[in-house]
Amino acid sequence: MLYLIDGYNLLFKFKSRKQTLKDAREFLIHALGKLVSDHRLKVKLIFDSSLDMAHLFPSKSQRPPLEIIFAPYGVSADDYLIELISYQSRKQSITLVTSDAGLAQQAKQWPVKVISIDQLIDTFSQKESLKSERQSAVKEDYENTFSPLFDFFLELFEKKSSKTKDGE
Repeated sequence: MLYLIDGYNLLFKFKSRKQTLKDAREFLIHALGKLVSDHRLKVKLIFDSSLDMAHLFPSKSQRPPLEIIFAPYGVSADDYLIELISYQSRKQSITLVTSDAGLAQQAKQWPVKVISIDQLIDTFSQKESLKSERQSAVKEDYENTFSPLFDFFLELFEKKSSKTKDGE
């Protein structure tokens, strides 16, 4: 499953007024990259072209596990997303992540799942919660299995240690 994320739509959900756009974008890329990596997702994060990234062709950079794409000069990220969807949906399952109702409506002409930014956040929250629960269960299993064994060896060591001291 390929996730196509409307970059600025996600960014403006979290950007503080104090952050520059570039700093907020870098923070988003870093944070999203960590989440995506933890959950082994394939994600393309698409932004409108910016002054420093305006080219005739889309500019792409790999920040594994993310592919960051700036739409080409004169093409909005929404139009570029629709172009990607029309091409990629023939080859693989796609989930479009956007809270832009117009973009979501346009995308529905292809076999694409559309989720909102809030739904993406909920999905990550649920996955993090499940991951935490699994880690707790593994830790508990480990403690239940090895704690008695550890106690046994500690008791054995203490007996041997006291015999050695008594024998000296």
